[in-house]
Amino acid sequence: MANRVSRAVPASKAKSRRANARRVSQPVSLKKRIKTFFALATIVALAPIAVALIWGVLVFWKFTRELPSLENAVVETRSPVPTKILSYDGVTLATLRVENRQPIRLKEIPKIMQDATIAIEDHRFREHAGLDVQGMARAVYANLRGGRATQGASTLTQQLVRNLKEFGVSRARTLGRKVREAMVSMRLEQIYSKDEILELYLNNIYYGNGANGIQAAAKTYFGRPVSQLTIPECALLAGIPQRPNYFSPYERKKAVLKRRDEVLSKMREYDLISQVDYEKALESKPKIVKREEFKQGDFKAPYFVSYIMNDLNRRYGSDFVRSGLTIRTTLSWKMQRMAEEAFRNGLQHAGEVGANANQGALVSLDNKTGYIRALIGGRSFVDSQYNNATQGLHQPGSTFKAFDYAAAFDTGKASLGTSFEDKPIKYPNSKNKFVRNFSGNYTHAEISCLDAIRHSTNTVAVQVAQRAGISTVIRYAESMGIRSHLRAVLPTALGASEVHPLDLASAYSVFPMNGNRYLPLAIVSVTDADGNLVEEHFPKLREGLLKQETTNQMNTALEAVVVSGTGTKARGNEGNGIVEGAHGKTGTTSDAKDAWFAGYTPELTTVIWVAKVSRTKNKASGFIQEITHPMNSATGGALCAPIWHDYMIKALPEQRLFHLPTDVPTEKLTEESEKKAVEEEKKPRRHRRNRDGEAPAPVETPNSDTVPGDENPPLETGTDTGTEPTQNPDSNDPGTTPGVPKTDPKPRPKQDSPPPETTAPPEENPTSGNDEPPQRRETRRTTPEPTLRTSVMDTPKRSVSEATVTVTVCSDTGKIANEYCPETHTREVSVRERRRLGRCRKHKAE
Repeated sequence: MANRVSRAVPASKAKSRRANARRVSQPVSLKKRIKTFFALATIVALAPIAVALIWGVLVFWKFTRELPSLENAVVETRSPVPTKILSYDGVTLATLRVENRQPIRLKEIPKIMQDATIAIEDHRFREHAGLDVQGMARAVYANLRGGRATQGASTLTQQLVRNLKEFGVSRARTLGRKVREAMVSMRLEQIYSKDEILELYLNNIYYGNGANGIQAAAKTYFGRPVSQLTIPECALLAGIPQRPNYFSPYERKKAVLKRRDEVLSKMREYDLISQVDYEKALESKPKIVKREEFKQGDFKAPYFVSYIMNDLNRRYGSDFVRSGLTIRTTLSWKMQRMAEEAFRNGLQHAGEVGANANQGALVSLDNKTGYIRALIGGRSFVDSQYNNATQGLHQPGSTFKAFDYAAAFDTGKASLGTSFEDKPIKYPNSKNKFVRNFSGNYTHAEISCLDAIRHSTNTVAVQVAQRAGISTVIRYAESMGIRSHLRAVLPTALGASEVHPLDLASAYSVFPMNGNRYLPLAIVSVTDADGNLVEEHFPKLREGLLKQETTNQMNTALEAVVVSGTGTKARGNEGNGIVEGAHGKTGTTSDAKDAWFAGYTPELTTVIWVAKVSRTKNKASGFIQEITHPMNSATGGALCAPIWHDYMIKALPEQRLFHLPTDVPTEKLTEESEKKAVEEEKKPRRHRRNRDGEAPAPVETPNSDTVPGDENPPLETGTDTGTEPTQNPDSNDPGTTPGVPKTDPKPRPKQDSPPPETTAPPEENPTSGNDEPPQRRETRRTTPEPTLRTSVMDTPKRSVSEATVTVTVCSDTGKIANEYCPETHTREVSVRERRRLGRCRKHKAE
């Protein structure tokens, strides 16, 4: 009995179990199922909304942190100031065209012009708070109904935010940009009144053909201020900003009239004009004034100016460079005119004597400061903007021999009195290739270094370089200022490696400066529109490059060249005037494609290069090629020395009047500090002006855009008017064999945007065992404008894959812009990237 009681289940628990069993067995009612379904559906529906809200909060937080200070973003109402480039003697070399914008107050803009703009761009402008929700809904409906994007919903405020860089909103078609644009627009509406926003819009929106703002547009198209415009004229201007490049009154008059009528229709629809005014306006024909032609490059010393601008644009950006800077340079306008006259007459004389030289370069440096006093980069800047003085790489011929002798004298391997036999010199690793003199003969006599320099004897120069060591010769040439790549092979001793004329002038200035050298300098100072100093440069001096005894011997020898050697035309005579203190060296390559004279006096060092060039367009690349041809009976002594004389005889008296102010400091450099200075000058900078006009110090950023140079320039034996080799051995061993032909021609870029430099690989020399001078194989090379480093001139090396080119890009699609793209901008891209971009196909003629 006890056991039964202990096993008994309590009545309450048994009842609960029976109830649960009944619930399980009974089916769930339809009502409960519906409730469960709606509950789950609500959760599913609200989950994305919750996620979207969280995402929106995060996006809002992110963009609010990046928003500009709109209180400080008000655009200045003063007219832009042009940037001026001045010579050292105060002459304006160039006045850079600035943004054509003439700000005015809203009260000076006719009410009808304001109404026309609001009617066509944003008729609910005075009702919304930066975003037009109704307009968005209407645009979405219209686009869905039409099956494509036929309407936009951007408010006038949003357009202003997009078009003013001060607001920090790009034109990229991304969700992030749209969110940022909306937030800035709403914030702008909170800070400024509607009239202030409209004033900003009308003063800054682009109306095509260089006109920024309504006042500039009125004067550009109608030749009158906006206050004097009629109703149809106001309507015409109001319709342009939608597509300024397309709705151009000069190119597409029918499209402009159609757009004007659309504006008038909107104005009538919103009752902004009467029916009578509307009908009269439709019948009127616009009287557009003649387009003003802006002459790009219409300035003095154009090669020098473009040289400076390329550097400043790279380091600061074109917007800042054109913001009213005053750029003071080292160039003497008086001496520049003397150089241009002598250069022009020299090329004309070359044609008269049958040499047919039509291209060249001239560089003149102040020995005691490094100031570039005159610079010519070519015969005509209009025909070709390729700057032979700074970016041209040409074989220097026998002018390079100065480095052979300087290295040997300085290391004690030879002296002026040291003699060498004038005999055939066999090239290394060659069975039947010999160094030959220009005449093809050998005297087999002992010739001193003095007479070998005087008459430019090749065999002696090669023996001197061998004794000093070709690597030593190259080391001296580079320390003296040669920045291009020099191959450690024997022909380099005779001018086989290419150099820049500016570098050669800098290197030759070591001799009159007793072994010291001032680095070339082109810019003295840069100040902004408010007079704040942006940068200032002082002479930089490298000391102890050569011993005093070495420079004494070189001065003696190089004076003998112009007194009784190959360069007598440089010194002159009693008839045309003697250049006092003249020294120098002639140079002519073996195929007579390059003629040189590098000379100096105690005050100036001047280098002249002359050649015969033809221009043709490369069908494959689209670049302009300049092909260098042999010149008949051309030598550096016959062609370049007279130009040097005619310039120096007039320039020296002017240069002797120049004295650097006593308060200008000189910075002394070591080898390491020179390299550091070069690296600092290569770094791009970003310069911004504060609201109060104070210009902060330029901020330097790591440089990712170094200037291209020749990574591995080809070589060829060079000769002069004296006795130099005219053939090369086989190039079996690139490390020791001397004969590698020079690449030529050099394709020049199109006029608008110079592409980066590329150098074709060296080719095998096709010479045989005869005594004919070798002809250089013509390979293609594109070369950009080297960057000016103002205080330190350098040409750092850069691989082809890193080279960049400036392109005009459609702001809407990011592709290469065509003539129909409404908004464009320029950017730097690599050569490979440019090929991948492709052209914009979205914008087409309607």
